[in-house]
Amino acid sequence: VPPPTTGPEFETVTVEERVELSFTKAAELLRQSEKRNADAILRDEALTGFQMHRGAIACGDRSVLQGRSLTEIAPTSGEALVLAADGVGDRDNIGAIFRDGAAFGAQGVLLGQHCHDPLYRKSIRSSMGYTLSVPFLHCVLPSTLRMLRRDHGYSVLGTVCRPGARPLPSIRRTERMVVVVGNEFRGISPEVEAECDTLAFIP
Repeated sequence: VPPPTTGPEFETVTVEERVELSFTKAAELLRQSEKRNADAILRDEALTGFQMHRGAIACGDRSVLQGRSLTEIAPTSGEALVLAADGVGDRDNIGAIFRDGAAFGAQGVLLGQHCHDPLYRKSIRSSMGYTLSVPFLHCVLPSTLRMLRRDHGYSVLGTVCRPGARPLPSIRRTERMVVVVGNEFRGISPEVEAECDTLAFIP
């Protein structure tokens, strides 16, 4: 997966003195930022008293990543692949969803209620930075999926771990498709499952 090339504007980058390469990369990110008042700060662990990052951490404006429209996440024409998370609570799993979405060329990620924050620092790290570049939208998932199916021709594939579901390799991708993953313990909710055209499992 290539590294993300877009993301938020950085205001501050804090880097440990021992991580010269990270500082070089951070300084380059600041030069690329449109914010003219961005500062690079060289610090060590004395700043916090414990190791809270692995060499570099940035502070940016998250508002530029929020407030997306649904059509930015799920285009209404042409081919489109969208991932949807239904109550995914683990920060690493949220990051993995974005990383996988980038690998498979997803247009964006729909986040249902009770999903963990994709901009939490551990989620960003698990995503390899893709939570900063893959568009996402918080929504009420059942009604959003219903609207995408009814008005824009999306098919909805729900992933489950139980008998009766089809093996994933047997399912052909449609022109516009949403793939839904559920909570780590409960899976997808009955309300979301009711909006799925097909249920699949990974054999």
